[in-house]
This record gives sequence, structure tokens and C-alpha cells, in this order.
Amino acid sequence: MRMDRETLFWTCEGEEPCEALEKIDLGDGMDASIFLHGVCGIFALALHETFGYGLWVVAFEPENWGDEDDTWANRLVHIYCQKDDCYIDVRGITHDREAFFDEFADFLYGDDEYIDVPAADLRDWISGSMSSKEYAFFHDAAIKLIQEHYSEYQV
Repeated sequence: MRMDRETLFWTCEGEEPCEALEKIDLGDGMDASIFLHGVCGIFALALHETFGYGLWVVAFEPENWGDEDDTWANRLVHIYCQKDDCYIDVRGITHDREAFFDEFADFLYGDDEYIDVPAADLRDWISGSMSSKEYAFFHDAAIKLIQEHYSEYQV
């Protein structure tokens, strides 16, 4: 297994991950930061399809923000992949759980839920929230980014 980098992101040493992602143009006025805050689920699905990683959702505890009956989709903070003790998203791979979730610290309070989500459920939820054209655009961009940096996403 490869070693972690402090910033998690593999492209720009010394920059915050989101700043580095903003420099990667996806076309149509979009940049790769959308895969960290916006359509993280599509990137996670692309990682799952490419490497077979498990899909995970972190959602805030309903007591903190919402109704006890809220689904994970209503409490969603981030969708990511996990393999063994590795956490993987658009930023790359790390074993450092605290560093991985620090990006979302404003939404997490320590009693949050980490949910293993089946790919079909995630795909259905995402497909219901955008057009097939939007889904195809983001999915194709995610696959391209993964292919361009294959080894940085491979555990």
C-alpha cells in the first residue's frame, strides 16, 4: 500500500485539497471540486465501478439536525469509498480517518452515522436527483479523472 500525503490530494503539494481540485477543469465551467462538495456520490460510484471499493455515506445524527425518521439521503454529509482501513474519494487515499473527515468538520459532531450503501441504492438515489445527461457528464468526467490518475486511486 502506498503512503499517505498530508494534504490527501495528490496533485498540488502544500495546497488544500479543494484548492487543488478547483484547478482541474471538467468542462462546461465545472471543476473537480464538485466531486468533493456536490456530486461526491458519482465519483464514489466511479471508484466502486473501477476498483470494487465499498460505498459509504457519512450522515449527521438526526438528533442534531432533523427528524428521527430522516433517511441518510436527507442527512447526507459525504459519500466516499472504503477498502479495509483506507478512505478514498476524489482527493485520493488515506489511512488517516480524522484527516479524511476534517473537510466536513462543520457538519459532523462525533455521533454521526457511517452507512455501507449498496451501489444500486446509491445509483437510484443519484439518478432521481438529476437528469441522465447531467449524470453522464459527471460520471464520464469522474472516470476520466480516475483513468488519468489510476495509481493514485488504487489501494
